[in-house]
Amino acid sequence: KLCSRESCSLVIMARLASLACIAVILVGATTASAVQMLNPYIEAKASYTKLAASQASALYQINVPGSTAAGESYATPPLLVDLHGTRHDIGYDYAALLHNQTLDTFNAFMSSLFPSAKDRQLLMNFTEFLWDNYYVTYQPPQFAAELAGMAAYYEEHGKPAPVPGSYITVDMVERHFLVLANMPADEQNIIAALEQEFEKGWPVWLKDVINEIIKLVLHLKPGCDAYGVWGSRTKDSLLYSSRNLDYNSDTGINRNK
Repeated sequence: KLCSRESCSLVIMARLASLACIAVILVGATTASAVQMLNPYIEAKASYTKLAASQASALYQINVPGSTAAGESYATPPLLVDLHGTRHDIGYDYAALLHNQTLDTFNAFMSSLFPSAKDRQLLMNFTEFLWDNYYVTYQPPQFAAELAGMAAYYEEHGKPAPVPGSYITVDMVERHFLVLANMPADEQNIIAALEQEFEKGWPVWLKDVINEIIKLVLHLKPGCDAYGVWGSRTKDSLLYSSRNLDYNSDTGINRNK
């Protein structure tokens, strides 16, 4: 049946309104369906098992309860170390409680990136050289006290059995990682730093292998997030910094969270 222009417009508007209502109903139904698909859960509190103690400090295993949430399961339970005392005490207790985990982390990281024992030793010689000649000058006294506490633990309890390639302690691991973590992040800046800052007074052995070392350092793929506050924003103008360590993936270091 034919209709006038005005009546046809009214019919079209009515049909559009009906379609809009249907669309709203469908969206509402979809939203309601999506809500019904969610699987909410109540997370129970984690419990803690005390694994070891040293002076006033202790090492705990975190017993994460079962959960349906993604990413909540761990191949090995995460650890919590509760440290107390002076900075020297903290370093001593850290070495006492986390010696095995620290060495396991270091060996996993180095072996995954540098399969050759010769390459690992070369890089460790280089980081030790940088620490002794440059980095040690800028370490805070609190950190120096912690390193001294770590070394004191081994003086009292003896040195650990050598790992493949070298003998190493927790304080040595700290120095190696501190140097590696603060190296420039890309090839251009690594070479510039080595040529302009570090090259003065190099021993002969280092000059002969520096190109090999550069190739080794380029295996590192840092991508960390960090922030720092200082000056008028902090008490006594102290510097506070935080870093989310993002390095190469699948190195095995997540075993000792």
